[in-house]
Amino acid sequence: MKDSTKFDNSYQDWTRESGNLPIRMTNDYLFKSVNQEDPVALKSLICAILHRDSDQILSVEVLNPILLGRAVDEKEYILDVKVDLNNEIGIDLEMQVINYGDWPERSLQYLCRTYDSLQRGEDYIKTKTAINISIIDFRIFKDDISLLDSYRLMNVKSHRVYTEKFQLYTLCLPKADEPDDEDIMFHTNTWAKFFKAETWEDLKMLAKEDEGVASAIATSYRLWADDDVRERTLAREDYYRRVRTEQIRLQMAQQAAREAEEEAKAFREEAKTAQEEAKAAQE
Repeated sequence: MKDSTKFDNSYQDWTRESGNLPIRMTNDYLFKSVNQEDPVALKSLICAILHRDSDQILSVEVLNPILLGRAVDEKEYILDVKVDLNNEIGIDLEMQVINYGDWPERSLQYLCRTYDSLQRGEDYIKTKTAINISIIDFRIFKDDISLLDSYRLMNVKSHRVYTEKFQLYTLCLPKADEPDDEDIMFHTNTWAKFFKAETWEDLKMLAKEDEGVASAIATSYRLWADDDVRERTLAREDYYRRVRTEQIRLQMAQQAAREAEEEAKAFREEAKTAQEEAKAAQE
């Protein structure tokens, strides 16, 4: 039986692989590794989410690269990708697969840190545009209907945008199969499906749609062949499993507490009714 955690390194042609993927592309360690190693993929992803043509992006620079294969602290290490775009826009790119119930607050904190970019003595007008891009494998709001949502700071009455220098985008992966026309035109849905892919056959189909996705697949294949990178990537998967297990246990404990409270409430009501009936009988 083929070991699903390793590729056949006798060749470097990922198109000859088949079956289930050894790891999903939502793994944040692999996500960061691919984007810092592959500017073609990073540029394509940013174009897909910001709905921009490729000729609008002249340069992309990752400002916080990691040393590939080096151990990371599973709780404190934030595997975001900080990008300088065209020397005028700061982007914080995040992959998040676990819903802690606080993503609006967390993403806003990240955006504020990106916006706070002025050096001492610089004029406020020189503040760079700050953009937070959240790729999330859950819905922030129950009534979310879009694959891609964008947010601005604006007047609640007139809807006038206060500034274009403060932007939030969320790519909701559970909505990957429900793009609008603009998402299709800019291949936003192709990238969403790439992150949700489960088989090599899925990736082969997607690679035909977008050269940036094809480049990301080839880069992830190369990185996965590195023993240290693969070990760190699998360590993150183990962390996800443990967090999800803790969340399930907490949910079960909360449900049991609610049921116990309901039973106690019913008991109190029955006791009260019995007391009232006894009192009425005595009268």
